[in-house]
Amino acid sequence: MKTDKYRVFKTVILLLLVYMAISFSVYASTKICYLELRSGKALININGRLVELAPGQSFRNIVKLLSANEEVIVVEASGKRYQYKKNSSQGTIMAEGVILTRKPGGSHYWAKGKINGKDVTFVVDTGATYVALNKDLARKLKIKRGNKEVEVSTASKIETAYQVLLDTVSVGDIKMHNVPAVITKHTFPKVPLLGMSFLQYVDISQENEQMILKRMK
Repeated sequence: MKTDKYRVFKTVILLLLVYMAISFSVYASTKICYLELRSGKALININGRLVELAPGQSFRNIVKLLSANEEVIVVEASGKRYQYKKNSSQGTIMAEGVILTRKPGGSHYWAKGKINGKDVTFVVDTGATYVALNKDLARKLKIKRGNKEVEVSTASKIETAYQVLLDTVSVGDIKMHNVPAVITKHTFPKVPLLGMSFLQYVDISQENEQMILKRMK
């Protein structure tokens, strides 16, 4: 019996090694070339095959597109992130973090995230003291404003807003608890602002028209 169990064990180990070798070979031989951006989708040559991917989509679980703009794409392969410039097959390995891009022709960075577990899209604003949202969004997210007021600066003047404490705010895998925020008394800002009450705990860097957020250790 012991001999049979040993043989089974050896067979399992051998199969695992073969699988790992095949997987490594697939990733090691993956050739990627970014060609162009079409209506928000990146046209990519992957191992000689033309593939159109939108951010978040994968090709055969080999390559996942994380972000794309007119000049560069960021993909994930074999658990690592790589950046490819247009018409280049030479990828650059990137630091781990949440990668944000600008909309074509825009000046702001956008971030998909959550407030109290509910989906929102933020504009990153390092000039804003707080995470900020308008009264309509606060009502939609069922956030009680309370009575505490603070002064906030807008593009034209100083106004008062309601100060609140959000249970959670997250962007990608970066999640903060008890985040100070403000709720304005009107419909501005139209898109919630990801301000310094969240960003002060994040390392921010910029590379090739992309912003990378990493939680401070």
